[in-house]
Parts: sequence; structure tokens; C-alpha cells
Amino acid sequence: MLSRYNKILLVVFVLVALSAMVYAFAASNTNPVMNNTGSGTDAVQGYTITALAYNLYTVNPMNIGTITFTLTPISGSTNDNATVVKIRTAAADTTMVLWTCVPVATAVTCTPAGGAGSITSASVTTLDVVATN
Repeated sequence: MLSRYNKILLVVFVLVALSAMVYAFAASNTNPVMNNTGSGTDAVQGYTITALAYNLYTVNPMNIGTITFTLTPISGSTNDNATVVKIRTAAADTTMVLWTCVPVATAVTCTPAGGAGSITSASVTTLDVVATN
């Protein structure tokens, strides 16, 4: 029969062994390196944005109804017209709003996630555009 001291020593040994195994398992869970992702500000090397318009909401002209713009592949590019376009606006207090965009050929119309008129025009201080084909 094991004495009380030996039982405690055995329990401590088992706990240490289990924690070492858990640490080794967690250390082996690594994420693959993703070289094609990132964020920043620079000239877009695939599309040109022109005719950017913040269209006021007709019910309340202090708010934005839609944002529209033309998105064309840059000259000499092999890109086709964008089929997926996402935009995000941010306010001075860093509140970010995602918009739903519908590209048709080179024309893009975007509506805020909260619906047309849910964003005040004064709150939009930055605009980020992501496009792909």
C-alpha cells in the first residue's frame, strides 16, 4: 500500500507529465505563413477609382444613401472588371462600417450594412476599397 506522501508525490508527477504533454501539443499548432495578405496605404496596382460620389439619403440629406464610383483595371493590366468589391468607412472615433457593394461592369454602388441613410455624412473620414475579379 502506498503511503499518503507517496500518493501525493504520484499525483504531482502525473500532473507535471500531463502539463508537459499539453504544452508540447499546443506548441505544435502553428499557423501557415500567408504571404499574400496585408494592409496598408499605397497606390492600388490593379484598379483605378474615379467618379467617387457620396450620394445623400433623400429622406435625410445629412446622411449618406449610397457611395458610387467607377472601378476600371489600370492601363496595361491583365485584370478583368472586378466581380467582388468591399468598402469600409471609418469615423474620426475609429468606428468602422462595412458596406455591401454591387459591381456592374465598371460601375459600383455600395450601401451601408445598416441600410441606406444609416450613416451620417459628417462621420465618414476614411474610405477603404478592396476589389478582385
